[in-house]
Amino acid sequence: MPKPALLYLCHRLPIAPFKGDRVRTRNQIEYLSTQFDVYLGCFTEEQSIDKNALRELQGLCKQVYVEHHKKFGALLRCLWGLLKGEPLTCAYYKSAGMQAWVQRVLANQHPGNCWLSATAMALYVLNAEDVHLFTDFIDVDSDKWRQYAERSHFLMKWLYRREWQALKWLELVTTERSKRVYFVSTSEADFFKAMLPKSLQDKVGVLRNGVNSAYFSPDYYPCTSEERIDVVFTGAMDYRPNIDGVLWFLDHAWPLVREAVPTATFYVVGLAPDKRLLARHGLLGVVVTGKVDDVRPYLGKARIAIAPIRLARGVQNKVLEAMAMSKDIVCTHLAMEGIDAKCEGIWIEDEPTNMAERIVSLLTGPSRPNHCREWVLKHHQWKDMLKPMESLLNERH
Repeated sequence: MPKPALLYLCHRLPIAPFKGDRVRTRNQIEYLSTQFDVYLGCFTEEQSIDKNALRELQGLCKQVYVEHHKKFGALLRCLWGLLKGEPLTCAYYKSAGMQAWVQRVLANQHPGNCWLSATAMALYVLNAEDVHLFTDFIDVDSDKWRQYAERSHFLMKWLYRREWQALKWLELVTTERSKRVYFVSTSEADFFKAMLPKSLQDKVGVLRNGVNSAYFSPDYYPCTSEERIDVVFTGAMDYRPNIDGVLWFLDHAWPLVREAVPTATFYVVGLAPDKRLLARHGLLGVVVTGKVDDVRPYLGKARIAIAPIRLARGVQNKVLEAMAMSKDIVCTHLAMEGIDAKCEGIWIEDEPTNMAERIVSLLTGPSRPNHCREWVLKHHQWKDMLKPMESLLNERH
């Protein structure tokens, strides 16, 4: 029996998942492909694509349309969008080619359902008829721009405030059009509900992130004393919240750790590190790796994983992955938002002095119980996290 068609739109090609949204979309596509012929439309800014990974994705989907996204052209579209009053996030991803492909799929395949991953793709289908729209906002993207505005000055403050308001409008319009909208945590969903009229609040649901606990397993990357890393941070280092958090930690907490433990090492592991981070490489035991093929060896060797996040919405996958690797974790309250973990092995510290003292205590004190992996196995397996998508399956007719 043929499977019904489903249109799936996301703004990043979900392979080589260095970022949390790619991990999420990839697992959703794998889940949906068991029940639907998935027509995937997405963008990539990468010059070269892993052909094996792309073939694997194509094996899950009926059709994969990938548009190569050039940053210079996207920035020109943003300037035009600024004049027209559009959300710059949407202007950045506006494409006649993508719109034409979407229209062909709608006209030829007649998908009864469309799954949107992230706000940026909404304008491609808001006016589509006879399609049930399900939107995975993941987090309240508009509020991220409000946070940026609070930490900026002059022109950038105005620009970020403008984007905040424009995306709030788009999130509202998309919710009105959608049968259901999802967020990564209850706290994120509740935050968004407070922004909505009561007539729309019942549309809001939760679709939590999972972890591939077989992939992120301490069994494959045991830590030995000869190759130990004392402290590690993993994440895309061209992402502002990650840059902000690591620089704050380096400026205010790490010098205190080094005073107490002069041989301590801190590895910053992630692609495209900011030049301000590269300038710290080799100083005070800091190693900035840049892009790596696999973060697991670094997590496996690490004594402590940190997440000093000060700008955030949603759930930090880096925390869940470190938990799955049975790492002791020192992080801010924001880094744990949406992860209601009550287990030994996690310490929440928002002040740099307290964070440094906690790290020193963990590095110099006796080993302590760590139940992080057990908690992840119980509460964040992908097969369980994706069950709310069954509401879409039930709507397919």
